[in-house]
Amino acid sequence: MKIEIGTRIFEVDSAGATLAELMRRLGFSLDLPCNGRGSCGKCKAQVFGSLSELTDAERNHLSEEEIGSGFRLACQVRPLGDCSVKSYPSVRETSLNILVDGARPDSALRPDGGSQDLAAPLVSKHAIQVPEPSMQDQRYYLDRVLDTLETEAGVALADRVHASRELLLSLQRSIEECRGKVTVAHARDRIISVEPGDTALQHYGVAFDVGTTTVVGYLVDLRTGVQLATASCTNPQVAHGADLVSRITFASSSEGSREVLRFEILSALNELIQELVSKAGVSHRHIYHAVIAGNTCMTHMLLGLETSTLATMPYVGLLGRSYHDEATRMGLELRSGALVSVLPNIGGFVGSDTIAGVIASELDRRAGTSLLLDLGTNGELVLSSGGRLLACSTAAGPAFEGAHVVQGMRGTKGAIESVTINGEEVEFRVIGGGKPVGICGSGLVQAVSELLRVGIVDVTGRLRGPGELEEHIGPGLVQRVQEDSRGRRFVLFSDSQTEVCLYQSDIRELQLAKGAISAGFSVLCKRMGVSCSNIDTVLLAGAFGNYVDKAAAVRIGMLPGVDENKIVPLGNAAGTGARMALASEAALSRAEQLARRITYVELGNDPGFQDEFMEAMVFPSCVAD
Repeated sequence: MKIEIGTRIFEVDSAGATLAELMRRLGFSLDLPCNGRGSCGKCKAQVFGSLSELTDAERNHLSEEEIGSGFRLACQVRPLGDCSVKSYPSVRETSLNILVDGARPDSALRPDGGSQDLAAPLVSKHAIQVPEPSMQDQRYYLDRVLDTLETEAGVALADRVHASRELLLSLQRSIEECRGKVTVAHARDRIISVEPGDTALQHYGVAFDVGTTTVVGYLVDLRTGVQLATASCTNPQVAHGADLVSRITFASSSEGSREVLRFEILSALNELIQELVSKAGVSHRHIYHAVIAGNTCMTHMLLGLETSTLATMPYVGLLGRSYHDEATRMGLELRSGALVSVLPNIGGFVGSDTIAGVIASELDRRAGTSLLLDLGTNGELVLSSGGRLLACSTAAGPAFEGAHVVQGMRGTKGAIESVTINGEEVEFRVIGGGKPVGICGSGLVQAVSELLRVGIVDVTGRLRGPGELEEHIGPGLVQRVQEDSRGRRFVLFSDSQTEVCLYQSDIRELQLAKGAISAGFSVLCKRMGVSCSNIDTVLLAGAFGNYVDKAAAVRIGMLPGVDENKIVPLGNAAGTGARMALASEAALSRAEQLARRITYVELGNDPGFQDEFMEAMVFPSCVAD
């Protein structure tokens, strides 16, 4: 059977496979938010030829016009003979609005109360002059390096020094090449490299924030802590599902699936490394340390570890403490001997990205009561008060990432990111400008907030019909409330070719997401013995947290009782914390201490969580303008 994709033609044996499965085998990376279950309807592909009959999932998600134009769901349709694919949802073609920067400036990458010398990363470099051997000085070459390092640089390494065989094989040549002038890179009891000449100024490291949806990399000058370059990409694992449970399901689906996930994220990291060194004009051979932060599932998948135990009771992973290894042994394309440090996890899905966020925000050192809320694909919360730290994770991400929302999408070009109702006009802003094609999480929150404010949506989340809207709702808004085969909807945008609508089911999805966050917040406050309304500061981290409108988040009840003026956006706190751990060994050590200090709260085990969740599904009362 022949399958034409773009300008390329492939001979394949379909054997009953779906189009998505066939394209994956051929090396195409499709965006499958629900991991091919047919529940999200996001994998629309325009395909012609000999194909299977429409499935129920396709009839639910495709309009008659789309079906007539040749659109099918790639995860449902099965090629039965020769066919041609004209368009498909490619991961690589998705241009995400990726959040790279955090709130902390580069000059403050080494804060630790200002009480320590924090210009000291884990890996140090020193240029030294090693004396030539003679009949009077017959010390071994490695001993000569270690002795000179102590006498010239004041660095005394442990008696049991680790040095690779590769380093020893080139040691004599390195020393003799520049007549004894060498530069030594070392970390604790490990010699990483002995380089000919003085290369002390070429001293770099990389930090990564490995998110469920996006991956961000940073190149840092380890002498100064200054960031030299940034790079980012979509996490290629989104081809196996937008949420963590879908990826865990894929990892367990067949032998080798776990290795596929590991290879995909390693490939992304290596591509980012190449982009970083190209931007900064440095060599990857002068990168000596990599620090990685991510949620528990992402770091397990990066290491190729079993993840099924994270999705089943009692939700326990394999690795909680920080993990250190040689970068090349792990699969990172850095110089031989370079180190990699994966920051520690807290519990459940609350991982090292949350630890990094606590480091960046200095949450544990703040007076009063503060909440760190990281809103990404998942929602992680850490509450700090009186020296105690409590953390939990909520399944809030799908709606905020556009999954399970009829015209939902990630924060990419064409997504409505904000909505304002001004009189009878609906005003919105589109990422990248131009005509909208869907709505992302921040737009969803603000749209529902505005519909609540004007009274088109009631406190139960019901989208009112045209006949029951109050008199103060003008005809320009009333005519936007319509019905179609998917149910009641509010039209945000419409022209002769495109409509972007908010459906009743979308509002329900938002209620589930915001209800989970609100309930998690309430449970942590009760465990801590504080009132939600007495929170001094809410630190909002993560991509979605940075772009969401604070007033809208409060209006829909995401943070009950919190004054919007107390909400402070942090930007990419996980990325900032990872850079700080890279630039400062003290911050790296603090990550381990925080992992032991923070108490993880399993919400599914909390007797009051379900009641809190049901109460939080309702929207607060709003007075229509």
